[in-house]
Amino acid sequence: MISGPTTPGWEGSYVLEDSIIIRGKVSRLIGLDATLNLKKGWPNDKPVFIFENGDAPAVVIQQMAFGLGQQMSSPTFVHRANRDLILSSFTGTNHLRHEGKGRLFAEDIVGNEWYVAPGSRVYARQMNLEGAEMKLVNDGGQIWILGLKTEARGPILETKNKGVTEVIGAHLYTCVKSGADRGAFFVQDATFSVVGAGEYAWTRDWATRELLHEVRGSETRTLSMDALKRRHMASMIPFLRSDLQLVPAGAAPTAPKAAVAETASNRISLKLEADPAIAASVVGMEIRKNNTTVAYVKPGLWQETGLAPETEHTYEVLAYDGFNRKSPPVTVTARTTGDTTPPTTPTDFRTERVIDLGATLAWKAAKDDIGVTGYEVLRLLDGKLEITEKLTALTLTDERVTPGAAYQYQVVALDAAGNRSLPALLDVTIPRDPPGEIIIKLAKADQRKKDNFSSKGWFAGDLHPTGWAIYENREMGRLKPFTKATLRYACDTGRGGAELEVILNPVVEKNDKGEPVMTGGTSLGRFTLAETGGWEKWQTVEMKTPIPTAGKHSIGLRVHKAASTESNALANVDSLTFNYE
Repeated sequence: MISGPTTPGWEGSYVLEDSIIIRGKVSRLIGLDATLNLKKGWPNDKPVFIFENGDAPAVVIQQMAFGLGQQMSSPTFVHRANRDLILSSFTGTNHLRHEGKGRLFAEDIVGNEWYVAPGSRVYARQMNLEGAEMKLVNDGGQIWILGLKTEARGPILETKNKGVTEVIGAHLYTCVKSGADRGAFFVQDATFSVVGAGEYAWTRDWATRELLHEVRGSETRTLSMDALKRRHMASMIPFLRSDLQLVPAGAAPTAPKAAVAETASNRISLKLEADPAIAASVVGMEIRKNNTTVAYVKPGLWQETGLAPETEHTYEVLAYDGFNRKSPPVTVTARTTGDTTPPTTPTDFRTERVIDLGATLAWKAAKDDIGVTGYEVLRLLDGKLEITEKLTALTLTDERVTPGAAYQYQVVALDAAGNRSLPALLDVTIPRDPPGEIIIKLAKADQRKKDNFSSKGWFAGDLHPTGWAIYENREMGRLKPFTKATLRYACDTGRGGAELEVILNPVVEKNDKGEPVMTGGTSLGRFTLAETGGWEKWQTVEMKTPIPTAGKHSIGLRVHKAASTESNALANVDSLTFNYE
């Protein structure tokens, strides 16, 4: 209970063990960004703050927040007094109950599921109501809001029992998919008005369908969001007052016309038309499939894509007007065609590596209206087919080669229906002799990990002493092992001092945090990278590097914290070349 000092201040984080009753001389409770947490096991029906009568005519409570992640199913505030309560800059004001005769002023407030009792008055500015349930219930009170923002899905606000709610400026942020059939504002024998409001939905299908649902006596009235002016994913509400939204005379729309406009192997297009006699009153069409609404659209063409070939689909189409009155459904059935469209030709067909023992080929993925299932690679010698390989990858290594032979490779994309693309062609001549050197271009590395090492070859010494990269399956000499390594790099003035270690056959393991790290292997030596006077003023540095065995190996590069006074040793590494001394 707080009843002593007139302006107690709170700072830091608190765990509350019992309700806080505000009465007596208290006139202001200042929170210096204080965080409030409830003890474990706090009862759901137990209020946190209870505001009662006291000496001060009004009490200000400001700049606090309930800790994030708390369920907050108990009332955060219960207002029972005949005096005014001012809440300012307060986050987490969930389940607030205003039951007193004094006024409640709220400014910069985040919360949900407020309840305002009969005869109570609320004046709010910059109010943020979030949550999945009804965010505010006005049960016979008076509420005036300047600046309302809501998040997730409606229902947002209910006014009933002769209550009056006025909202000036509202932003409805619809960021969840489910519940589009729920309304935004509900009115029952009461008055509700909003001026200058709008809804923004992530996609059109997520938008709120029913803006207003009003019950007055035995009459029910609804207003569809599509009756408003919609631009892309947003709707604007210039002015709306509930008791002026009278349903015009006449029945619901008649059934629309729906016909198949086009079928293909993966899509169906429908042509939707409203009855010409009532077309002006129709604001949209609802399309159902398998008893589920799949789209709300305007009359015209509608298309469903991503369908399987040779499958049948049945749709129900209903027209609706601005008061959400819906027509009887009309049914249309269509069947997708068989797949006769071949995939596109694979692009960028190229060699990644060519030596006397083989060639590694690569290409970019083809496209298909249904989906590419794989690729077929053919090898021809003097126009005669020698080898056919089927695979799903975008690369192939051919080691069944003859040194000096000139091959033509063809790659063809396939789909599930057996359609074949036109082939991409590539001529490759296999060299006769083993390579005299190997150049690892760091700008095009097959890195497993880019930790602190970009694809452009930047190494940071003192900033990131753990950066590393691995280059796999590199030929390190076959007749005899390579014995020398040459590094080409550049380093700006004042940025020298990084050290780059070359490691033979390292492995990748996970540390205790589950992060990949490079370990093991045989150290071949280190390069010390002195400044060269500019990021592209290239310089080479050599070291003797005996390779234990010839053949294919993985090469690892690791940057070490330099023994330098520089605070940010940095180098731009272009390539690493292995050859013979």
